[in-house]
Amino acid sequence: MKLTVFGATGGVGGEAVRQALAAGHEVTAVVRDPARLDARGTGLEVVRSALESPDELVAAVAGRDAVLSGLGVANKAQARTGLAERLTRTVLAALAAAGTRRLVVVS
Repeated sequence: MKLTVFGATGGVGGEAVRQALAAGHEVTAVVRDPARLDARGTGLEVVRSALESPDELVAAVAGRDAVLSGLGVANKAQARTGLAERLTRTVLAALAAAGTRRLVVVS
C-alpha cells in the first residue's frame, strides 16, 4: 500500500510509520522537523511541512491508498487555540484537491 502519515514524529504517528514500513508499505511521512523523525527504512519518503497550505500537501496525498493522521496537541493551552482543528482542515482540503478518499484519524 501507499500511505501518508501526518504527525509522524509523535507517538501515534511514529508507530504507524514504523509498522507500515515493517509491513513493506510505501510511506510518506509529513513532518515539521525531519530531524525528529526516528523511523527509517526502505520505502520511506519524508515531506517537510508546517501544514499551512493544502496546496503544498496535494502531492503528498495524491495517489495514496490511505492517509493516516496522528495530529494532536501537546497540552490544554494548544487545545484551546484550535490548532488540531486548523491542521486537520488543511489536510482535508489537500485530500479533496487530490481526490484521495480514505483518511484514518487518531487524536
